[in-house]
Amino acid sequence: MSYIIEPMPLISFLEDGKLRLPRFQRKATWDKKQNFELAISVFQDYPVGVVIVNQEQKISWLLDGRQRRSALSSMRDNPVELYEWARSYIGFAKTADELEVKSKYWEKVERYLQTEEVADNDEDDVNQYGEDDESDTDAEENSFDSAKQRRGLQTLLDIILMVHQNKPSGSKWEQTFDFRKYFSRLKYAPIKNNSKIEPKALRRFILELLKAAEQDNEGECTQDFFVEYYLQNFDVKDQDKFEKDVSIKWDNILNSLDVVDRSEKVFTDARIGIIRLTNATPLDAQNIFSRINRGGTQLKAEELLSAKPYWNKSVNLVEQAVVDRIKEMYKNLGIPAPDSIVRWDIAATFISRIKDENLIFDTYEDVRRKKEISMDEISLGFKLLSSIYAQGMSNKSQSNF
Repeated sequence: MSYIIEPMPLISFLEDGKLRLPRFQRKATWDKKQNFELAISVFQDYPVGVVIVNQEQKISWLLDGRQRRSALSSMRDNPVELYEWARSYIGFAKTADELEVKSKYWEKVERYLQTEEVADNDEDDVNQYGEDDESDTDAEENSFDSAKQRRGLQTLLDIILMVHQNKPSGSKWEQTFDFRKYFSRLKYAPIKNNSKIEPKALRRFILELLKAAEQDNEGECTQDFFVEYYLQNFDVKDQDKFEKDVSIKWDNILNSLDVVDRSEKVFTDARIGIIRLTNATPLDAQNIFSRINRGGTQLKAEELLSAKPYWNKSVNLVEQAVVDRIKEMYKNLGIPAPDSIVRWDIAATFISRIKDENLIFDTYEDVRRKKEISMDEISLGFKLLSSIYAQGMSNKSQSNF
């Protein structure tokens, strides 16, 4: 095994279509509080953590960092979801006015940052001899650009305010770009979704519009350019009323364009740490994971095997009962059932398919009734099959099976 530690542009990490998730994925456990605190780190220009990737046979597998990647993707792609995290974390009502939202936002964010700073100082900066620390002479120096950090946190607040509307009629941001009555079809309100505005699609559309303005209008998105862009891309039903509506909403439109643009720049500048392993054994991956995530749940060998090429080879099955059991397993894991069945699925469900009247093997029925998954059951299936295959049970035989 070899490895490298490297920084990667955050956008490259989020958009890497070749990065595959292991077959086995634990249920998401991050809550809105954890998600929003990660958002504070991103917009504060702080490091956003480290993930572990293992490369085998030119395929990269994300061994650790799925929930971090999911949270980062959501906060970038969906301003409405980020707003809901903020509302839960900061504690303001949908009916709160903007002044209250601003006040509570800065109070909560600064309290969180101060708490983190105090914790770091208590742990790392106490002089055990009670003497003056000579490094105090460099106290004025700072490796972070404080002005940039403040702008980032202001951008996070502006996203919240862009979406927030203290009326029961819904998101101000979506209403600002709601021109459905003037067009038969909008790219960000697809028919397949009952023509409902999709926040992710709306954000992508805004970025495309800004890119077009950069290329075709010297970087300036004027009201005339905005109107013309819609007329060129969509079939209009009532142009006069559309233009009047744009004129009324123009201040909100311009603000939204600016906020989305600044938000994307934050993610463009951000970096994430990648520990890139090559052909790591399950034991090596387990040890590295445990040292990086001392407070996390230990990875089990069976989880890591789900990211091995051998265990991801497709198999052909004829028994519907086996297929049904595999689908049930993924449902209990909270993961969409994959299109194909692979070797890992067979081993993971092996014990659950043994009918011995509970003489030797626990059926784990209580766990299944709760719609949960038992790692003990999955592990036992791998161990039993590896012992049959290798004529003996050991970690080595299990890994090589």
